[in-house]
Amino acid sequence: MTDAQTGQAVRDAIVVLSARGEQQAGAKTDEKGRFEIPRTDLDRSLVYTVTVSARGYRTWTKQEVFSDPDNFLKISLEPQVERRSATIPIRYRTAKAAFAYTLNLLSEHGRAVAGEGAIWVQDVPDNLAKIRKALEEFDRPVRMWLEVALIRATERGPVEGLEMLPQKVVKQLRSLFRYRGYQVLDSGGTEIFEGSDSELTLAGGSYKLQLGEIEFVEGKPRVVRMKVTLRSTKRGIVALRTTANIPVGDTVILGGSRAETPAEALITVLSVRELK
Repeated sequence: MTDAQTGQAVRDAIVVLSARGEQQAGAKTDEKGRFEIPRTDLDRSLVYTVTVSARGYRTWTKQEVFSDPDNFLKISLEPQVERRSATIPIRYRTAKAAFAYTLNLLSEHGRAVAGEGAIWVQDVPDNLAKIRKALEEFDRPVRMWLEVALIRATERGPVEGLEMLPQKVVKQLRSLFRYRGYQVLDSGGTEIFEGSDSELTLAGGSYKLQLGEIEFVEGKPRVVRMKVTLRSTKRGIVALRTTANIPVGDTVILGGSRAETPAEALITVLSVRELK
């Protein structure tokens, strides 16, 4: 029996053989890491669970059938790793976002649990310190501004209000859809907050844009993820329901949802920027 890292013999390890829920035999390793179970203690018809425990090492377990009188086991024990734990408070970001961020920082020995307003982390000491520092930098106020434009697209209608949109968005509209007429019904903006919901009333109350389960997903670029629902208040129908992933500083186009007639469609344009 050896140390998996150094290859040196492990002495004074306790070896236990159990079967049918009871201990059947046991032994202790000598200075060369060897142990021996008397043949008379073994029932060749049983499947044994071999458990090895030693101070400073992780417990080793394996099932074995000792059908051969000369059976021997070559066992390597993994040293136990020192781990420490800490509860790290989260003041500005959501625990869900902090938990997702923490998962990418854990070592192979680490684990984390999201709580209310805090993250519990267990890891090796050096990495735990790095995680604590990284979470302190991560946990800062983030303010986002969402802008929305609601557009009615028609087969032959007029083109009104597109000049208020970035040229890149106008080109995307014309490449994505075959409509010739585009009329901006309304536009607006609102500050959005991670972990909360928001709502905008558009087109004089004709439509309500509901934003739910808002998340700020870390990355390059950072992405704002949210559930988007557009309701027609006059007709009492849901015109659009989807999940949007909007890169910060960029724009996404959602559509075309059914509008008043089959020849029309509602297109929702969303853009996000970070407020400093």
